[in-house]
Amino acid sequence: MAQRIRGLGELARLRDELAQRAQDEARRRREEAQQRQREGAAANEFKVAVEALGDVKPLAPHGRRHHAPRPHPPHPKQRQLDERQVLAQSVSDEIDLESLLDTDEALSYRRPGIGPDVLRRLRRGDWVIHGSKDRQPVLKGKVRAWLVQRDEVIAFCQARAAEGGSGALVVLLRPSSAAPAPKA
Repeated sequence: MAQRIRGLGELARLRDELAQRAQDEARRRREEAQQRQREGAAANEFKVAVEALGDVKPLAPHGRRHHAPRPHPPHPKQRQLDERQVLAQSVSDEIDLESLLDTDEALSYRRPGIGPDVLRRLRRGDWVIHGSKDRQPVLKGKVRAWLVQRDEVIAFCQARAAEGGSGALVVLLRPSSAAPAPKA
């Protein structure tokens, strides 16, 4: 089927198309040669095995071709693991429930490697408490100073007696999607 070439652009496209066809044909020939080579190697291995076994006859050729199975599409396992970990961290308050001890009205905690005797002595008051200076609370002032520096904190106050009183604070945080308020 003869085509009439109308310009250099069409001639270039025809040249590229012919080059692609030649590359495809060469690739097909290479693959067929490799397949014949693999089949020949398998036949040779069979022949050697037959000679080793003695009185064995090969099956008649069946004319079928063996096609390698297509590989499965890649599965993004690491991304899925990362997403699960991020989700777990986003809903976790990072408290290891296994390390909580004697969960009654008085909650307690000890890090792995710290013996239960340390917690027992702490409950009995065996150690001097380093949380006050001249009978004034030190930690309370540090928490206040830390909270006012955080943009996420928009307000806080001492908890009501039923919520912990002077030993607890109620903190109001900015929603994560809101922009920080200008500092006064």
